Amino acid sequence: RDLTARLEDAEKRLLALQQDHDENSKALDQATRDLEAARAETAQVTNRADALDRELAETKQAVADATARIAEAEEEKAALLSSKSTSETTLHEKIAALKNTQHETAEQLERVTAAKDAVESSLQALTRAVQSHVGVCATALDAPEPGADLAASLTECTSAMHKVVADRNAAERDAASARADFERERSINQKLAATLDEANADAHGQLLAAQRDAAELKRRLGQEERARANAAAEATQQRADADGLRATLATERRERKAATTRLVDAEARIAELKAEVHAIDDRKDEYKTEYLKAKQIFKECDALRIDEHRKRKAQQTRYRAKLQSYMDAFDDLKKHYDELRAAYEGHGKKARSVSRDLGEHHMQRVADIVRSTSKRQEEDARR
Repeated sequence: RDLTARLEDAEKRLLALQQDHDENSKALDQATRDLEAARAETAQVTNRADALDRELAETKQAVADATARIAEAEEEKAALLSSKSTSETTLHEKIAALKNTQHETAEQLERVTAAKDAVESSLQALTRAVQSHVGVCATALDAPEPGADLAASLTECTSAMHKVVADRNAAERDAASARADFERERSINQKLAATLDEANADAHGQLLAAQRDAAELKRRLGQEERARANAAAEATQQRADADGLRATLATERRERKAATTRLVDAEARIAELKAEVHAIDDRKDEYKTEYLKAKQIFKECDALRIDEHRKRKAQQTRYRAKLQSYMDAFDDLKKHYDELRAAYEGHGKKARSVSRDLGEHHMQRVADIVRSTSKRQEEDARR
């Protein structure tokens, strides 16, 4: 057991040393790879910082250009708003002039309508006067002596008729003149309405164009504002990225120094492990001899274990033979029991045949005897 323990301890130490050697080799390779990666990443960070500086300068230039474009857009917006105000003022003036013309035309139409109504009322009054004079003339003609009253009435009637005719002619002339004036005013109103519609259409078109220009200008201003905000945000983000990259570069430099220190420590540890491995190689023969002795002891133990197993198997074979003899004896006992049972059943049949020839009392007695006998035999058989 002492040799086995020493052998196992030696094997464990050798395995542990080998594992340490492998781990140190892996750590050395990993440190070398990390160092190369850190150098490559340092170069990438430097290049990226230069690129970020260039992008920052380009962003500043783009912001300046965007500011200039925004100023130009503001000037265009002011010009468009001024043009829009002028167009709206002209349109309002035209609408006011058209409304004044419409009011004047309506007033003139009202005056013509009033004159027409006055002429019609004069005609009705003259008609009533003529009818009155006609009645007076008829009354005078019906008198037996028409006299000076008739002549006066006729003269008055004639003058009234001439006056009515003159008034009617004057009223017709006034009506014709008023109708001509109305037609002329209506034509003027139609022309003014057409002019107003055209002016409205032009003004509406100008207004729509101004609104479209204002919307386009607003959209461009919004785009410029968003572009300026995005440029400012991007510049801020780029500055933050540059600061982060500088911090990362400093951290990587510190890590590279630490990796170099670990590399030196790992090389020293590898040298120590190599010395230990050489010492173990020097003691390998001694360990091998001890290992062969332990292996011989293991073989002897295996032989003893095999012999013990063979003895145990022979003993199990004897036990099985004894058990089989017990089972055979039990079978013989069972066979003897079956024979006794058959004899008992034959004795019972004979007793039943005798009881049929005897009387009832003897039959009962014989039956009792047979029953008790059978019970004893069964108990004997059970025992």
